[in-house]
Formats: sequence, C-alpha cells, structure tokens
Amino acid sequence: MAPWPTALLALVLCLGPVMQAQEGESGLLPRPSISAEPGPVITRGSKVTILCQAETGFETFILETCLAGNCSKVREKKTNLSSETEARFIFTSENADIAGPYNCIYWKLGTWSLRSETLQLLVTATPGLKATHLHPGWVSLGCVLLLLLLLLFCLHRQWQNKHRSAWLWMAQGGQQTRPLLTKLCSREEARAAPPRCSAPRK
Repeated sequence: MAPWPTALLALVLCLGPVMQAQEGESGLLPRPSISAEPGPVITRGSKVTILCQAETGFETFILETCLAGNCSKVREKKTNLSSETEARFIFTSENADIAGPYNCIYWKLGTWSLRSETLQLLVTATPGLKATHLHPGWVSLGCVLLLLLLLLFCLHRQWQNKHRSAWLWMAQGGQQTRPLLTKLCSREEARAAPPRCSAPRK
C-alpha cells in the first residue's frame, strides 16, 4: 500500500503548476484575435486596418504596442452594444512610424481579457517589396553582365575605328594615283592617237 501515497504525491506535484496557471487566468476573459487588412506588410502611403475580435463581445477594446514588456495604448474603441464583437483601427502609412508590434486587449463586465497574440506591422517604401534583400549572387551576376556589355562596346568601337582607317587610306590612295593616270593619257595624246583612257571619276 506504500506506493499509492507516493504516486498521489507525485501527481499533486505535477498538476500543481498547471492548476496555479489556470487559477491565475480564471479571472480573465478569453484571448481576442488580431489581424491586418489587407495584410501585415504595406507600402508607404497606403491604408491599413488592424482588426481586433472578441467572440463574447466587448465594452472597450484597446489597441496597444508592447516593447520590452512595456505596453502603451495606441487607440481605443468603446461600444454600448453587447453584440458587437470587433473593433477596427484604421491607419494611413504616410511614414514608417506605424510599423511595429501590436496587441489587442478588451474590457467587459468589469473584467479584462487575456492579451492577444502579437501582430508585427511592416511598412515598405517600394510597392511589392516584401522586406527581403537581394541575394549577393544576383548582385555579382549583374556586375559581370555589366562588365561584359562594356567590353563588347569597346570591341565594337575598336572595329569601327579600324575599318574607318582602312577606308580613309584607300580614299587617299585613289587621289594620289589620279595624276599618274592623267600623265599617261597625255603621252598617248602626244603620239597623235585618240585618247583611250580618262581619269576615273571619284
């Protein structure tokens, strides 16, 4: 019969912390839910609605922000309708000041609720940016492509300069041979023969 008291004592010791935790929360209302519309990541200048919901209704809903265990009230909504279950808090993200963690807590019939889960709101400067960073590999690839385009441009300019020099040389060579052809034709005319050649027209 000795093992029974020992087993009962062990059970009491194991259930003690759980019972104390339940007793600590027994005087609080159920935890509300918190969400953001259209989402927790928004662009600067757009509107966002933080939605707090209590299944059993509320008298006062408080939206707060908590940092390092210290919570401060941001907005508050009161109602006289016992059937109302949600509170909407609308913000315009003209700057990044509204970014941060948010929680909801409500009051009803002289009792506070448990604090909601934390909603982390992010404000980005570029539409569609999801608070991510470019991978270093993409940056390196972009630099390589840029250098390759620069090299191709330099080779193209060098090829153009080379062919332009060759064309100028040929043009100058044609002008130098023109007087020689004229002299040869003059000799032919001196022999009383009709001219059979003429200087080419450029």
